[in-house]
Amino acid sequence: MLHHYDKIGLFSPSQYSDTGHRLYTKSDIVRQIMTLKLLGLALEEIKEILENQNFNPLELIKVQLDDVKKRIRLQELLCSRLI
Repeated sequence: MLHHYDKIGLFSPSQYSDTGHRLYTKSDIVRQIMTLKLLGLALEEIKEILENQNFNPLELIKVQLDDVKKRIRLQELLCSRLI
């Protein structure tokens, strides 16, 4: 899974070993946590994501995008009622 994350640019390692293994640092993990927080996830949700070996980042992005679109529609409705 980390290979896939690296491939799509979601969670890339800071370094690679001489044999090509990905090497992650604490700052890599902190960066991932901060990114998930920016997406609006609570710390408990982030913990569940980091512990879930079947986590699909593309699914998370889809859910977040759907949520943003819903909020935009609600804001547009409110705006039209206020005008």
